This record gives sequence, structure tokens and C-alpha cells, in this order.
Amino acid sequence: MIQGVDSEFIFKCFFEGVLFAQLVYVVLHLGVHNSRRDYLFYLLYLLSSLAYFIYKDFMFYKMGWRYGGYPYPHDGINYVLANVMHLTYLKFVKHFIGTKERYPAIHRAAVALTKFITLFIILNVLSMIFFKTLVPALVQYAYSGIVGVATFGLIIIMFKRRNRLINYIIFGSVMYSVGSVVSLVVAVAHMHGYLPAFEGSLTIVQIGVMLEVLCFTAGLAYKSVVVEQEGNNAKLRLLLQMKRNQELNDNLQQIRNKISEDLHDDIGGTLTAISVYSDVAQKYQQRENTQGVTDMLQQIGATARQMVYDMQDIIWMVNPKNDQADLLYDKIYTFASSVVTGKGIELHYTVADELKVLPLDMQLRRDIYLLAKESVNNAVKYADCQNLWISFSYQQHDIILVVKDDGQGFDPETPHKGNGMANFEKRSRAHNGEFSVESTDKGATLTFRLASKKLIA
Repeated sequence: MIQGVDSEFIFKCFFEGVLFAQLVYVVLHLGVHNSRRDYLFYLLYLLSSLAYFIYKDFMFYKMGWRYGGYPYPHDGINYVLANVMHLTYLKFVKHFIGTKERYPAIHRAAVALTKFITLFIILNVLSMIFFKTLVPALVQYAYSGIVGVATFGLIIIMFKRRNRLINYIIFGSVMYSVGSVVSLVVAVAHMHGYLPAFEGSLTIVQIGVMLEVLCFTAGLAYKSVVVEQEGNNAKLRLLLQMKRNQELNDNLQQIRNKISEDLHDDIGGTLTAISVYSDVAQKYQQRENTQGVTDMLQQIGATARQMVYDMQDIIWMVNPKNDQADLLYDKIYTFASSVVTGKGIELHYTVADELKVLPLDMQLRRDIYLLAKESVNNAVKYADCQNLWISFSYQQHDIILVVKDDGQGFDPETPHKGNGMANFEKRSRAHNGEFSVESTDKGATLTFRLASKKLIA
């Protein structure tokens, strides 16, 4: 151990130089991380530590008082500074490991302990002002015992959390505690004549404090790296979210464009048909062909009603209240039931449970509905069937729609009126899917496989 005044003086200068260097380091980083209160309280902790040990040196060189000597110096300032040092230490620890957000139980205990220390500091200051001395020694010893046990308990609780940031606090605190205990033992031994030549008990404390400060500084540096990484990760998550939002907006715009095109085609085609039927009706009227006029008026009415139904379907699809998948399957069932009613056709309808909770985007919902609707209409109009099966299943992230009847069948290669098969192909391909048809004289089966990558999680 360091012997002699000169060697001890050199170490004191070195020790206080280390504290001052750490102080400069923290001041510089506080300017960069001014929103982090752990830097602020670490700065206060370093200032109180410097003040404490400089005052110790002052008392030593002025009065010859050495660490461990009893009673305390008459003004008791060193005792108050030691408690301020402990107070700022607790404040730093709270903000360093974020006890308020991460460890509420530790935070409550630390807050209670800081209030207790603050109260004791105030009592000592008042006692020194009015009575020129500290509170009674017995009270000081009781207070020191309570604070020591409470601090040790907090360290044990924090150690159980197995957190790397906490480890820096624990290692630093252990260094200081070991240094203080060893120093106290050495000081008492010196006072009782067991170590008559050793007078460097304060040096042992300073070594412990220096190791503690280095641990805390390393912890701050590590936390700065962690905070920066978390900030970068947050920015990355934000960018990814913005990208997803843009993709959703693009997808929504595509859906809007598609609905706009469909509305334009449907309404335009319907109004054109109504206009043609009106012209034909006028010609029939000029020729006094009453039956022809009646037929055209009926055709106009049927066309207008069909447009109303189609508009209602579109409005239903774009309504956010109908985003739930089970509502779509209920609507398809309601439509199919209404169509087969009165036709002597028995409906068999099944939907896989996992599909009822699977979210679908607006365009996929609409295409599923239109595929099912047109398939049912074709079966009821042309199949001359007794049974109609509609099933929805989920296979390898694909939605499988099967519409099957036991009617007379048809030749898929033979051209039919309208463009139903072409629409089936087109709507299936729009969702990276496929359409297939099987038909015999015992019935037809239409199968639609739609890829689920159109789903919105």
C-alpha cells in the first residue's frame, strides 16, 4: 500500500485528476445528450464526490484530521457532503437503469430512501446552523445502519434482475463498498495500535471510488450505444411502417381505380342499354305495337333493377362496417338461398372456420363475392340441377371456392353467351390464383384458388 505523505499526496492528485477527467467527460456528453437525466445526476455525483474528498484533504492538511478519526470534525461538513454524495448516487442509479418505467418496486424503494437521506441532510444542516454541531452520534449511527442495509438490499434486488446495465451499477457499488469497509477496518485497527505505521485508510476508499466511477462511466458509454441502437431501430421500424402504409395506400388506390372502372363500365353499359330499349320502345309506339312497348318497358325495369342490385353490392363491399370476413360468407349464403328458393334446388353451404376470422382486403372480398354470385346464377339458370354445393376452404394460405351442381353439365370448350368464363379467369389471375372447371352429364364443378397474399394482417 502507498506509504508516506509524498506518495499519498501524489495519489490524491491522481485520484482527483481522474474524477475531474470523468467530470469533463460527462459535461461534454451532457451537452450532446441533454435530454438524459442520468448524465445530469452523474455530474452531480461526481461534483459531490470531488467536494467530499477535496474537503477531506483540506481538513487533513489544515487540522491533521485523518479518515477514520473520531469524533467528526467540529463543523461536520464532511458528513453532510458524504450524505449528498449518497443522495446523488441514488438519483443517478434511478435514471440510469430507468427504475420508474422498468422496475417500479425498486423505484419506490429508491424514492423512499432518497427522501429519508434528504430529510437527514436537512436535519444535520439545521443542527449545525442552530447548535453548531451534528445530530447526536447515536442517531447518526442508526441512520448509517438503516441507509447501509437499505442500499445493500436494493443492490441485491437489482442483482436478481440479470440486466447488463444494472451489472455496471452493482460492480461499481461493490468496489466502493469493499473499499469503504476495508478502509474502516484498517482505520479502526490503526486507532487501536494494530497498524501503527499505516495512515492511508482514505487512499483505500479513493481506490474503491475510482473503480466505481470507471464502472459507472463504462455503463454510461454502453447505455449510449444501446440508446443509439434503439433509436436506429425505431427509425428503421418507422421507415418500414411508412413503406407498409405506402403499399396499403397504393393498394387502396388500385382498388378505388378498379371500382371506378367497374362503376363506369356497369353504369355506362346499363344506361346505354336503357337508352337503346327506350329508342326501341318509341319505335314500337310509333308503329302502335303495344306488346313490343310493354316488353321494352319490362326490359328497362329489369335492367334498372339489376343496376340497383349491383350498386348495392358495391356499396356493401366498400363499407368498413362489412370488413369482417364472416359477414362476406353470410352475404353469399343469403344471396344463394334467395336464388334457389322456389327453384326446387337444395343448397349445401360450408365455410372453413379459419376463413371466418381471416381478414381480407376490399378487392378480394368483392371478387370472391362476384365469383360466387355469377357461379350460382349460372348453375340456377342453365344446369337444371337438384342440388347446389358451395364450399370455402383454406389450403396452404390459399382460399379455395368450389361451386358444384348435379345438373346436366356443359361443354367448357363451347362458346356461351356473355363472358362468364373469361371473367372467372380474369378475377382469379388478379389474385395470383387459378380457375378450373370440370363438367360431365352428371353436373359441373367450378374451382377457384385465390392466393392469400392479398390479405391484410
